Amino acid sequence: MSDYTKDIQAALTELKGLSDELKGVPEEYKGLKAKAEETEQKMAELAATVEIAMKRGELGGGNAADVLDSAEMKALSSYMKKGAPAQELVGPSGGYLVVPTLAQRIIDLQTDSDVFRPYANSIRIGTNLAQVPVETGKPTTAWVGEVETRGETDNVALGLGNIPVNTVQATVKISRDLLQDAAVVNFEQYVMGRIADALSDAEGAAFVAGSGFKQPEGLFSCDKISNITTGTALTVKADDLIDMWGETTQATDANAAYYVSKKLAVAMRKFKDTTNQYLWNPALSQGMDPTYNGFPVRILKSAPNTITTANAVVAMFGDLKNTYTIVDRMDMDILRDEYTGAANNTVIFRVNKRVGGGVVQPASMVGLKVKAS
Repeated sequence: MSDYTKDIQAALTELKGLSDELKGVPEEYKGLKAKAEETEQKMAELAATVEIAMKRGELGGGNAADVLDSAEMKALSSYMKKGAPAQELVGPSGGYLVVPTLAQRIIDLQTDSDVFRPYANSIRIGTNLAQVPVETGKPTTAWVGEVETRGETDNVALGLGNIPVNTVQATVKISRDLLQDAAVVNFEQYVMGRIADALSDAEGAAFVAGSGFKQPEGLFSCDKISNITTGTALTVKADDLIDMWGETTQATDANAAYYVSKKLAVAMRKFKDTTNQYLWNPALSQGMDPTYNGFPVRILKSAPNTITTANAVVAMFGDLKNTYTIVDRMDMDILRDEYTGAANNTVIFRVNKRVGGGVVQPASMVGLKVKAS
């Protein structure tokens, strides 16, 4: 039982004792009895309600310590013990006034994002440039006779893929009153989480379609990956996506997937075979990818959202982990600035993240370009 519930029970005991004392004064006792019984019932119900709510975590965002330390609970306790709550909580009739509060659950603005990082290769470095060894050629072999001279064969060929580190930043101003008054358990933590989501969206978009200038190189925008062209002008057909599979090696198949826009995914969902059966296979369970031609289909928000634009690269197929490397220089750097916006009663959060990305092994991926004519 919490201390506040004990206070309620103590008040009930005191009220009962007073009632017993007044039994010797019939005139006063008759007028008080009904009111005392009514008050006792209401306080008992209130005690039970508070105790249950705290056990369920329905007050103060689920943190019992926050509930007990809240201004509402302290004023409520004062009202129960002394009959006089804090002045700002007094209602028109002199009773306890429940102050307005923000909803404890903030409704998220649901947006699409590029789920790219889990499927790519990621490394962490301590400098501003990553050099990733890349195999550009395999050693060669030669068949020889028993006493034939062994000549030299080609060595394994290695190159270096350079991935610079870029900076993405966000600056957010928040009212100091909102920070102080929010009923969310940790409003600052919520804000930081949303900023992190925004930065994640920004980096994801760059991994997909970045220019490579002051931002990561995009999978769809780089010119190192070979493309095939659709068989029909200004459209994508079922066979074009199967042809992509034919352009990659069997070694790629183990981790290969299609990477497309939502618009192309919708078109793929409608493709049928000669028996009028859909070629698209829905996900078998929550969290799994649907498949097409036996390979996962992953939708990227920032992929070109068209299937009819001439010369647009609208799909990628291959092993993304072997193709693309993400470089993390550090986690988010967060600065809380309480002084710059003090005159306007705002707190400024400045957040920076340093990250890079680029295609290091283009042979593991193939693109699909829309035929012009």
